[in-house]
Amino acid sequence: MAICELNKETVFSGIALLLIGLSIYFGYLEKNMAMGASIISGLSFLCFGHLNRISEFRASASGIEAKTHKLEDTVEHAKGVIEELRKLAKAV
Repeated sequence: MAICELNKETVFSGIALLLIGLSIYFGYLEKNMAMGASIISGLSFLCFGHLNRISEFRASASGIEAKTHKLEDTVEHAKGVIEELRKLAKAV
């Protein structure tokens, strides 16, 4: 059994963390363009890595806004999956 399971979300989050850390280093070196680019890249990796959790996304000059799916939708989906698994278990 693997200690750390690598999936898309984990890889994208790791890259985003690396890029945001790199932006701090660029800020220390006073390289503003590189700092801004790495911040935007890091935030992009975070968003693309977690697309399944985001229902709405809006970016404008005033900022970035993202809304997540409602928890009730996820719970209802999970209940449906559990029922299907129970039916399959009875059939086997």
